[in-house]
Amino acid sequence: MQLSKRKAKLVQKVLTQWHKDQILSEEEYDRLQHAYEIRRFDWRRLGKYCFFAALFCFTLALINLFNDGKLIRLLIKWQLFRPSFCLAYAILIAIGFYSWGFYRYRHFPSKIYSNEAILALGAIFTTVAIAILGDLLQLNQDDSPFLFLLNCIIYGALGFWFRSGLLWFLFLSFLGIYFGAETGYRSGWKCYWFGMNYPLRFVIFGSVLIAAIFLIRPILAQRNLYKVTQVMGLLYLFVALWMLSIFGNYDPELWTKASQIDLLCWCILFGIVALGAIGIGLWQDNNIWRGFGITFLVINLYTRFFEYYWNSMNKIIFFFLAGLGFWLIGHYSEKIWNIGISNQLLKKINKKAK
Repeated sequence: MQLSKRKAKLVQKVLTQWHKDQILSEEEYDRLQHAYEIRRFDWRRLGKYCFFAALFCFTLALINLFNDGKLIRLLIKWQLFRPSFCLAYAILIAIGFYSWGFYRYRHFPSKIYSNEAILALGAIFTTVAIAILGDLLQLNQDDSPFLFLLNCIIYGALGFWFRSGLLWFLFLSFLGIYFGAETGYRSGWKCYWFGMNYPLRFVIFGSVLIAAIFLIRPILAQRNLYKVTQVMGLLYLFVALWMLSIFGNYDPELWTKASQIDLLCWCILFGIVALGAIGIGLWQDNNIWRGFGITFLVINLYTRFFEYYWNSMNKIIFFFLAGLGFWLIGHYSEKIWNIGISNQLLKKINKKAK
């Protein structure tokens, strides 16, 4: 088993202490020391970041293609830039990337990041094709939910069928965009929809998504989509709760007139949900729930700290207390993280040694 230098140092420290305490015999100590080796460089992480950078550059290249007036005029002159032609090109290119990506998934399953990058290129051209379709149909702002729904259907079907976490992530992202656009359209693009502003709507949306996760968990787990769905559901819920604790269920033009007492109930709700997520994470030994709960509980506390004391406290004392709080949180987080990592690594080493 290969470990990073930091993890190997931690494991060696634990093994040495166990040997001193005579928990491990000399023979067991030597065997466990040879059960792992230090990984010199994390090539996998480098590959991951390089693929992200490549996708970003390809996206910028595509944007600049449409912004290049001379090139556009040249393509129009050659009769190659008609909207109907562009739609056909985008669809064919997207199908080509999807076919290539799914072929590689079947034949080269270990090349995870390059396979996902190819599917991401297909997704980019899918969005381009849908945007061109909207232009051809001369759709306006009121018709935008239809285009977002079309993205959802395509990404959801492909992601579920081919078990692609990336396409499923895009499906969940566009599902949230569609929900926001559809409720905005139904409310006449006003602040309230059934008495709810946008943050409160997305609290409901995130809650429904999380409830659906528990109902269809076996299906999502079978398709390798459970983790990404869980993350997106919690992200929708907690970001919406955070916004709700700041703005309340008020119109953006009126929320500045609301007192801190009026927003207190939303702050308390935010804290209760964060504590509940921590409890679920501890009960089910689920790092995702525990991580979201702890992170947003800290965000809630620091948001309230800035709200209540920014104007009333001396800035030297204010930033000293803020820095001290972050230092203590970082210290205890590091300690908890090291305990968890050491337990996981020792389980793996013991399993390998046996």
